[in-house]
Amino acid sequence: EGVRKAHATCSTCGFFLPMAGALRAIFGVCANEWAADDGSVVSLDHGCGAHSETDLPDQGPEWPINPSRVDDHLMVPLSTNGLDLREGRSIAELAAEQADDVDSETDDAPAEDAAGAPGRGADAESSARDADA
Repeated sequence: EGVRKAHATCSTCGFFLPMAGALRAIFGVCANEWAADDGSVVSLDHGCGAHSETDLPDQGPEWPINPSRVDDHLMVPLSTNGLDLREGRSIAELAAEQADDVDSETDDAPAEDAAGAPGRGADAESSARDADA
């Protein structure tokens, strides 16, 4: 049955190894690991169907293909200019906004009383006069 399915004989196969001596005119050994006759003595007119040039039909994947778990409809593509990342604002606008935030943080910080600071105020002036005397 295999001979009828084969489109070529073993004599033209790249995996066919001719035997030594007078038998080489008729017999050889199949060295095709994918063939059912691998390692067996075969005749030149034998055809197993696993010829080295046989184009097998696509058998498909060995494992079932499951649908992707990534939902492409939930993805939001970003533009290459970065405007989506900056919510449509320019870099200059963002820099100005950050500078305003820094200024407002320094304005909100509690101001130190100059007279109450160490080394300043009336005590500092009197100690400076004492040092001059």
